[in-house]
Amino acid sequence: MSETELPGVIERIHYASATASAALRPVARWLASHSLDAATLTIEEVAEACGGSAASVNRFARHAGYRGFSELKAELAAVVRQALQPVEKLEAPTAQEGIGAWLADHQRNLVAMDSSLQQERLAQTVTRIVSSNSVYCLGLGLSTYLTGLLADTLMPYHRRVVWAAAGGGSEQAARHMAHIGAGDTLIAISLPRYSRDTVELARFARERGAFVAALTDNPTAPLAATADTVLLAPAEHRVLSSSAVAMVALIETLTSEVLKATPQTKAMAATLSQTVLPYLVFDTTSSTRAKAEAGARRSSKTQVASRKNGDGGGRVPRKIRNRS
Repeated sequence: MSETELPGVIERIHYASATASAALRPVARWLASHSLDAATLTIEEVAEACGGSAASVNRFARHAGYRGFSELKAELAAVVRQALQPVEKLEAPTAQEGIGAWLADHQRNLVAMDSSLQQERLAQTVTRIVSSNSVYCLGLGLSTYLTGLLADTLMPYHRRVVWAAAGGGSEQAARHMAHIGAGDTLIAISLPRYSRDTVELARFARERGAFVAALTDNPTAPLAATADTVLLAPAEHRVLSSSAVAMVALIETLTSEVLKATPQTKAMAATLSQTVLPYLVFDTTSSTRAKAEAGARRSSKTQVASRKNGDGGGRVPRKIRNRS
């Protein structure tokens, strides 16, 4: 967390809990573990739930940096609205829809991705990736799988690609990023609901001198403020917390541009093909069908030629009567 940025309400509650007095600890413990509940309860109900008093609840709120419980509760309510959006989407009445309606939603996200500014930022990011000593790919939660796709696609074509969260969560990612620094690039992916640790690790990488590219859904997303450049993949979805369709398209676009900009790509691709060849199975159906169709055409031509010969050259001539 930077010195100029205030922590969010959840962080402030946890920080304040660590330094709360003995009299305030029951309030601190309850609020730290029931933050969502506190957003909907009165101060008297919170006091009863934690075994304290309304005065002690107010004192803890002030200890956390607020003017009182009312201000703390208002900030909690804003957080709760974001956290519960997927639940509210599921509660909304919706009719059964066909695949066309969902594809139209995805299409809107994909179209919104295209802009001249996005193209400039993409080119800048590609240049940095190609020239980087190491490329670190970071994503937590559901974004872990998207980051795996990114890292797996880049690995054969760059000298060093690190999938930061492979094999574990935030702690493992921090270990893998221990040596990140100037000359390196971090590509961080974050979609709703956003991971706080992704933001913190991206900030760490930038402080160490690495170039940070954020792949997220919105210019106001928490990750965007920590990055040198931001590539956007709109993630609106009527049921899920976010859609990954546009992000997959952005990842494929980014990696394709990197491959095109890497001078040794063709040689690398040939080497990769040779390496994986023994492990592949091939679809020979199309070639077998083509051979069968070619054979059928040859057979048909032969039959036609035979019929022609039978109608003409193969006819037995009539015996000509001698009229003498």
